[in-house]
Amino acid sequence: MLQHSTGSSNNSADGIRMTTLANDEAVESVVYDEGGVLASLTEGTIHICASTISVALSRRLSQSHALKGQRYVAAPALAFLHSAVPRRHRP
Repeated sequence: MLQHSTGSSNNSADGIRMTTLANDEAVESVVYDEGGVLASLTEGTIHICASTISVALSRRLSQSHALKGQRYVAAPALAFLHSAVPRRHRP
């Protein structure tokens, strides 16, 4: 089961939760707020964070998930699409 979260934090069954958010503040809110990702995932669930966040927050997420028996994967998006596509192919 793959659930992609872009801000809402509804409960997730066992599987994977993927977040792609704008910054540390947004990720902290979605993960740590009441009813957020950390609270809603069951043991063994994987959280893939595709947000570009600070190393400190990534380490905190890894530790928090480990304490809950969950897994955390840091998979940051490192560039905007316009910088990844050659100029001649841009609209």
